[in-house]
Amino acid sequence: MALKMGYRHFDTAKVYGSELAVGEALTEAIRDRMVEREDTFVTSKLWSSDHHDPVSAIKETLENLGLDYVDMYLVHWPLKMKPGVNYPVPKEEDFEPLDLETTWAGMEKCLGIGLV
Repeated sequence: MALKMGYRHFDTAKVYGSELAVGEALTEAIRDRMVEREDTFVTSKLWSSDHHDPVSAIKETLENLGLDYVDMYLVHWPLKMKPGVNYPVPKEEDFEPLDLETTWAGMEKCLGIGLV
């Protein structure tokens, strides 16, 4: 529906639970020649329990979206939650120290290998 109305920017995130649905819609629209991939802009985000491995996280996102790359990949929260901790109400003990430089290096690697 959104594509038929002219939407071309899609804001997704692992935590939103929207990647599969957005991916299916984009795949169908591209297959049916309603839109070219290059004419869309897809954003997704690194979730707070995935700071340790941005490359694996974006690969999971890309698989869910059925895409080879996203146009923008953001750090969802600059906080690191322990693996398995779920949104929306983390407690203080659910967080771990965050080495933002390591996270950022992983984000740059995503760009360098063409996933963003």
